[in-house]
Formats: sequence, structure tokens, C-alpha cells
Amino acid sequence: MAAAAAATSLLIRHNRNPHLLLLRAAISSSRALSQQPELSPDPTTGAPDPAGAAPLPPNPSTGSPLYSQNWRNPAAANPPSSLLPTVAAGSSFGAQHRMAAFYDKPDAAGLKETFAKYMAEQRWEDMKLLFDHWVRSLDAATGKPNHPDVDLFNHYLRANLMTGAKRAPTPETYLAKIYAHSSIGQLQRAFGTLHEFENAYGNSKDVDLELFSPFTSLHPLVVACCKDGFSTLDLVYVQLENLSHADPPYKSVAALNCVILGCANIWDINRAYETFVAIKEKFELSPDIHSYNALLCAFGKLKQTGEACNVFQHVLTLGVKPNATTYSRLVDAHLANKDPKAALAIIDEMVQVDAGFTPSKDTLRKVRRRCSRESDFDSDEKVQSLAKQFNYRMGGSFY
Repeated sequence: MAAAAAATSLLIRHNRNPHLLLLRAAISSSRALSQQPELSPDPTTGAPDPAGAAPLPPNPSTGSPLYSQNWRNPAAANPPSSLLPTVAAGSSFGAQHRMAAFYDKPDAAGLKETFAKYMAEQRWEDMKLLFDHWVRSLDAATGKPNHPDVDLFNHYLRANLMTGAKRAPTPETYLAKIYAHSSIGQLQRAFGTLHEFENAYGNSKDVDLELFSPFTSLHPLVVACCKDGFSTLDLVYVQLENLSHADPPYKSVAALNCVILGCANIWDINRAYETFVAIKEKFELSPDIHSYNALLCAFGKLKQTGEACNVFQHVLTLGVKPNATTYSRLVDAHLANKDPKAALAIIDEMVQVDAGFTPSKDTLRKVRRRCSRESDFDSDEKVQSLAKQFNYRMGGSFY
């Protein structure tokens, strides 16, 4: 050992790179390693068996078809035909307005309020787009997909149903069209418009029944029907009777009322009464208050006051509520019979609490005219009292 150490120190003193000599000595003095290839150890060796491990809890969003379409998959959440491009191109309000309204109240209650506003404005496309956007979004409170309830689904279904539906014209539009056709004698088109008018507003509870009155709204059609006398009235009635047997049948009480009043205007009580009876017997319909008013007017014009009073009593026994026109026609019947006192009695009954109608200024003027012709000064004073009660300025002229 001493000889080896002395030889090593001698070599170090006489060599310029002594560390290389030490490295060679270390390599040559080491045991040779085996060069045979060996397989890497199995990575599962020593790991716990997954079959025996406790399973993970189920995914809370399992079963939601829209879970993969939220923020975890933005490409699926916003396809090329999705919300934003359609909103920007097809809506007059734009995406910013709609999304601003949505994000103000992002919960279900706020969405219902927004839907109520859109329904009032008939913005059906906006409702559909907003619903689609809401169900694709996550709840801000829980982070889970939004789940619409039954009310929201009903709003969505209604929006799909009303999409593309046209708004019905107003009653004034139909009446203007009826006036136009009646003024130029196009009765077929006028009655066709009346049929459309009845289909749109005939069963509506919010529409005033005076819209179908032959004395006011449909009076131009009445004038057109009796323009050439009974020949035009008979032609209209025959066509209405033929249409009642068509497929589909067309039956209209309002149209028959125009014929009855047209017969009254030409002083033909027989045709008026036959048309009134045909409403129930041939057309299988029920006369309304306008039908009775037209028949009452026909009797009153021929000074058949007793028959007119019988019609009025028949209306009361049927439980049909008279309107202001009923009382006005009955007043005219008494005035035609030169009986102003009976006319004033009808007016007193008209203004009672049960009826609650107000006589028109024209009605009071006609009563006062009859009082002047019959020299009935007591009735005239009563007429003036009624005029003051209803703030009518009658003037000094009786004619």
C-alpha cells in the first residue's frame, strides 16, 4: 500500500492533468456492469384496485341535454345560427336592448315579467330568442343550467303559435270597408265584409254590441239594401237564405236585421215581419235586441202603436234587456200616434235606475215638437225640465 501511494504522488507531480489520471484509475478499478436490457416496472404495481374503491358521486347535471352547451363548450353554445347573429340582423331592437332587459332580472320571475311586456307588444320572436338564450345559460346563484317551469313553457308555446300571425283589423276598419262597398252598391262585398267582421268580433265580450246595430254602425248597409225598394231587399234575403244551406253555411242575425230595418224604411210591415219570423224558423237563429228594435220601428212607422207596445212587452217577458234604441223607437211610435204624454212616460221609464239610459237631444226635441202641435203645455214644461236635467240647450224653435 505504501508503494502504491508513493507511485501515485510521483505521477501527480510529473503530469499536467492529474484529475484525468484519477478518473482513469477510478473507472479501471470499478466492477463491470451488466449490459442486458430489462423491462420497465408495471405502473399499476402497488396501486390500489379501482374495482374495490368507492365510486364517485353522480354528476349533478347528468340528464340535462343542455349541460354540454353552456360555458364548458362555447362553440356548441353559440352555433352559427344561434341567438346573437339572428338578433343583430332580424330584430329592430337589436341584441344589446334585449340582453340588457334580460340581464337586469336573470331569474325566472324576471323573465316572466319580460315575457308579459313582450306579449303586450306582440314581440313573439323576441320571446322565443330570449327563452332559448335563458335555457342555454347558467343560474347565477347555483351555477347550474336554468330549468323553465310550466308557465315559461306556456309563454314559449304561445310565442311559437303566434309567430307569423297577423293582427286582426280594428272594428273601425271593417266598418269603413262596409261603408265604402255600400256607398257604391257592392252589396255582395259589403255583406262579405260583415261576415269577416262577425268572425273577428262577433264572439268577443269586450266589443260593444252597438257595432252590429242596423240603426247606427250598419245603417249605410241598410240604406243600400232599400235603395231600389223591395226588389233589392228580396234579392238580399234570397241570397242570405241560399247561403244558409251552403257548405259551410253562412247565417247572420246582423245581416237579417239590416233587411228588417230596410223593410221598415220602405213602410213594408209584411216583409219586415216575415223576415223577423224567418230568423228562428228558417235560419234557426235567435233574434237579438236589434231584431226586436227593427220590428218595433216597422210597427211604429205605420202608427201601429199597440203592436209596437206588444213587441216591447214581449222583449221584457223573454228576459232580453232593452237598450236605448228600444226606448227611442217606442217613443217614436207614440209620437207617430200623436200621444206626447205616453212618449214622456216611456222617457221616465227610460231614465229610471233600472234602465239607466239617457234620452238623446233629438228625442226630446221631437217630443217638444209634438207637444207644440198638440198644444200640450204641461208636457212641454216637462220636456224643458228634462232638457235642463241633462244639460241640453233646446232653443226656441220647435220645428
